[in-house]
Amino acid sequence: MSITISPSILGGSFANMQETVKLIDQSKAEYIHFDVMDGDFVPNLTFGPQFISNVRQYSKKIFDVHLMINRVGKFLDEYIKVDSSTVDSALPFKEIKLGYKGLDTFLAKQFEQLENVGWGTLDFSLDNATYDAPQNDYKIEIPFEHLQYQRLINQNGGANTTIQWGWYVNDNEESYFGNPLIFYAIRQTSGTAISFRNTSNSHVSVSNYIIPSNSKAISSSTSTENIHFQLEVNEYTNDSTFTGTLFENYYKNYLTDVFNNSRRLTKVKAMLPLKIIYNLQLNDKISLNNNNYRINSITTNLTTGESSLELLNIV
Repeated sequence: MSITISPSILGGSFANMQETVKLIDQSKAEYIHFDVMDGDFVPNLTFGPQFISNVRQYSKKIFDVHLMINRVGKFLDEYIKVDSSTVDSALPFKEIKLGYKGLDTFLAKQFEQLENVGWGTLDFSLDNATYDAPQNDYKIEIPFEHLQYQRLINQNGGANTTIQWGWYVNDNEESYFGNPLIFYAIRQTSGTAISFRNTSNSHVSVSNYIIPSNSKAISSSTSTENIHFQLEVNEYTNDSTFTGTLFENYYKNYLTDVFNNSRRLTKVKAMLPLKIIYNLQLNDKISLNNNNYRINSITTNLTTGESSLELLNIV
């Protein structure tokens, strides 16, 4: 079991805190503990950020600051020492490509040749006209096969049936072992009858069966959700009313928020109190110098106590 020693300076002399900090700095303790009390959150009153800043020069050990105060968020940046910062544009890519790894089936290849874009894929262009952003692209690729289905037509009269199927062959019309297939399984309870010949050589008719689909429902009035990244014509209904794409539901708000012309990526090095590091969540907002930020990444050296943060300003 690992034990960390963090002596509290409250045990030292308030008349000579400089020597108290120096004494702890010469010991084998890893941290120096500061109990900040405001006389409101707790009855006692100790010291504030200016005091901690003044004694920082007398020790290289990690300062473990316990904030027993009200309105921690308002005063947090006063207890964080920011050593340096750089500000960059937050537009590192020219374009983000969203799609599937498996687009090798016959119909998917045919679609790509005709439309010059992958079936169900999306090339999302970033608004970086005013920046010298790198010209490379970023790819978001789902490791599944993405089939384009067909609705069977009754050869006797040419009417559409309720049967939808997928052709799992390559562009040479040969079956192949592709990526795992992802789809919605939709049950038809009173569909077009499918007849089979059983072992007794008799015909058996089935009208309750499963059909594969890229959409969650047969009708967009029930659900518009689908597993395309861009809006595609629905194979079953032959319309474009299934607007709930993966991009619209899960990616659009995030990407347009992060890769915004007004977005800046601020990189800072700071000494964060351990209590904050332990309880920090990546969706927390950080306020520094009256500006609000969202955490993009954080790396902490537990030996020195220094944290490197990438912060995105909240537009």
